[in-house]
Amino acid sequence: MQKSIIVGIIGIGASGHWYFTDHLPEARIEQAALDHQKEINQMYRAGKVLDVKPNEITIKVENSGDEAEEGKEITVTIDADTSIQEGMEFLSTPGQTFDLTTRLEEGMQVDLMVQDGKALAVHWAEKKEPEQESQGG
Repeated sequence: MQKSIIVGIIGIGASGHWYFTDHLPEARIEQAALDHQKEINQMYRAGKVLDVKPNEITIKVENSGDEAEEGKEITVTIDADTSIQEGMEFLSTPGQTFDLTTRLEEGMQVDLMVQDGKALAVHWAEKKEPEQESQGG
C-alpha cells in the first residue's frame, strides 16, 4: 500500500513538474505568438497609390487585415524609421527620411504596415525593365 502511495505521489509530482516547466510556458509562448500575428495582420494594408508626396502616401485600400479599412482612401506618413522596399531591395537607410516621390507613382500597387497613421513599412513590386531587343549581326 505504501509503495502505491509513493508511486502515486511521484507520478503527480512528475506530472506537475512537466505541466509547469514544459507545457505551460510553451502554451503561453504559442498564445503570445498568435496574438502578435493577429496584431501584425491588423496593420496590413494594400492598394493602389492615389497620391504621393515626399513623406506621405494616399492609397485606396483593396486588401487589409482590418476589413473595415477595405474600400477606403487612407493617407499615411513616413519618417526616418519607415522601412522602404522595392522588390527585395531595401531603399531606405535607417535614420534618414526617404523621398517617396523618387520611386512611387500614382496607380502603382503598394503594401503597407500601418500603425496610428504612420507607415512602419512600405513595399512595392520591382518595376520590370522593358526587354531590349538584341541586335544580331
